[in-house]
Amino acid sequence: MLVVSLWDGHPWTTGYVTGRLDADHRFTARTGGRLDHGRDFYAPAVLQEPDRALMWGWSWEAREQGETDWAGVLTAPRVVDVHPDGSLRVAPAPELHGLHAAEPFVTAPGRAALPEAYDLTVSARSNTRVTLLRSASGAEITVCLDPEEGTVTLDRSNWPRKEAEAPTPVVVHVPPHEELMVRVLVDGSLYELFVGDRATVTERIYQRADDARELSVTPGAAVTGWALVPPTHG
Repeated sequence: MLVVSLWDGHPWTTGYVTGRLDADHRFTARTGGRLDHGRDFYAPAVLQEPDRALMWGWSWEAREQGETDWAGVLTAPRVVDVHPDGSLRVAPAPELHGLHAAEPFVTAPGRAALPEAYDLTVSARSNTRVTLLRSASGAEITVCLDPEEGTVTLDRSNWPRKEAEAPTPVVVHVPPHEELMVRVLVDGSLYELFVGDRATVTERIYQRADDARELSVTPGAAVTGWALVPPTHG
């Protein structure tokens, strides 16, 4: 897999190409696409281990200078590989389960308060709408799953960025399937969506004073959510 950071406008993006590297160091491409479908994943670093490759990305600040004292964060580690058809295979590193609280905060569809950092999995066999953040005016950040069409849509249109234009919904296309699963990792303003094991969306979304972290999931979906807590050492 060849990973590239594309300095092709704003926001900048990342891409991947899978193929074969010959003995003469000539790379023959097979297929490729977006490495991450969000607007806040760039300059990925890879740790090649004997049995896997781990990847981190730099998630910059999506707000004006002067509003923060730091310049971005690293994403959660991702295990990257390829499917038999050459397309991207990606999943959160299994070590992240070590940050789960002792008990899940939600195990069924409905409403629940969300912690500041959490790991949420939603599986759906029909159209499902997930709300993650709500403003006092009623605006919402939503993730919509459509298994029949093979699409996952992240809509954060009412949470503006430093760019002049308002952010448009991010739509990810994957092969249609009877069941569609999305895993959402949130740590403060860092939102990472894993669509099955085929695509990711990384976005910085900043909570405002009147926003409420409240989960709402359409009935019929399977839901499990864990608060993420710092590891403890005895």
